[in-house]
Amino acid sequence: MKGNAPPPLLRLIDLTVTFNGQVLIDNINLNIKSGETLAVVGGSGAGKTTLLRSLMGLKNHDLMTSGSLAFEGNMHDLSDHQKFGSFPKHSLAYVPQSPSIGLDPLKKLKWQWQQVIRVTRPKDREFHTNERRKLEVDFPKSILTQLKLKEFGEKYPHQWSRGMQQRLLIAFALAAKPKILILDEPTSALDPIVAARALLEVVKAARENNITVLMVTHDLALAAQFADRIAVLSSGKLIELGVTDQILNSPIHPYTANLVKHRHWGNSHA
Repeated sequence: MKGNAPPPLLRLIDLTVTFNGQVLIDNINLNIKSGETLAVVGGSGAGKTTLLRSLMGLKNHDLMTSGSLAFEGNMHDLSDHQKFGSFPKHSLAYVPQSPSIGLDPLKKLKWQWQQVIRVTRPKDREFHTNERRKLEVDFPKSILTQLKLKEFGEKYPHQWSRGMQQRLLIAFALAAKPKILILDEPTSALDPIVAARALLEVVKAARENNITVLMVTHDLALAAQFADRIAVLSSGKLIELGVTDQILNSPIHPYTANLVKHRHWGNSHA
């Protein structure tokens, strides 16, 4: 007899978001498993950004929100603006669409990386053994290696390619060893070939370190290459959720079937 499946790392329960009577997110229930790569796919206006902001606890007080979120078994009331938004330190890491949002153009890359290490490195008192301390101190360096990032030297962001800048932002996020890495339209600012290579390394690094990846994208072709499961969003509704092969080969909802039919594998970026 098979053992019980482990509980999900994160659960969204009956999430509904409205604005002046207009439903932006309509009663969404979604489980995110530990260590998986889950892609949330949908077109413009599908509700991806609102869903993402709700998940991260970033609220607009003009919006009415209801529902619950359970993270590692701890329940949060999404309607409570005061109490929600306090995940344990370094639980979530967010990578924005464009490197220009996350990098200071006036600061050297080396300095920016040092600030990340300063903020994310555990205090000495949190290490139980010297071996553990070495592993934690060396981990950020290993992330740079896994993402194939070169020496910073004395360079500024503009002296690196957009692809290298995006990888560095992802290294910033991974350095904290988050439970969940959130990639918001991760390839929108990149050439498709460069983007595919970068994401391949990111997903590989996340799996090697048991980090869950939540990828939010309009690009089904991209999601299909990297995601274990795909959630399809349309007009604020979660209309289909399944393992990638099932979504691609046996879509149930007509909207999903249309996405699959019109995906463009090698050239899907606008």
